[in-house]
Amino acid sequence: SSSFFQQLCGGVDLGVESYPLLGFNGGSSLSLGKVQDVCVGVNIGYNHPLSDGLILKTKLGYNLGTGAGSSGSLSTKSDNALYAKADLEWMIREHHGVNIGVEYKNRNAEVKGKRSGVTESWKSSITTTAFKAGYIYSF
Repeated sequence: SSSFFQQLCGGVDLGVESYPLLGFNGGSSLSLGKVQDVCVGVNIGYNHPLSDGLILKTKLGYNLGTGAGSSGSLSTKSDNALYAKADLEWMIREHHGVNIGVEYKNRNAEVKGKRSGVTESWKSSITTTAFKAGYIYSF
């Protein structure tokens, strides 16, 4: 294995997070909506070669909402996300490889505002785990 592929890198995240909201639409029906927020964060990634053609790639990050991207009468008062990713990348032949990985993300948000004269407050906590597998073709 080559130490050229062993890397430790820091990074910055900038993006938009969306949080689902369930609200009353009239007296008896419900509708699904969303509140969006601009988020900034930091991450650290580490790549480590396990053998020739087999690389472990990991990433850990934290994002914090700014409150600047809220829409509608409800706005985010606080939101954050913590995520972790791990991938195994195996180059089988010169241009062909496979990738398997797992991702974990925990998001928390608090939303407040007034709609139709009623003060609303929502708290959301969402945890997702994803598994992936893919084929790699490099030119």
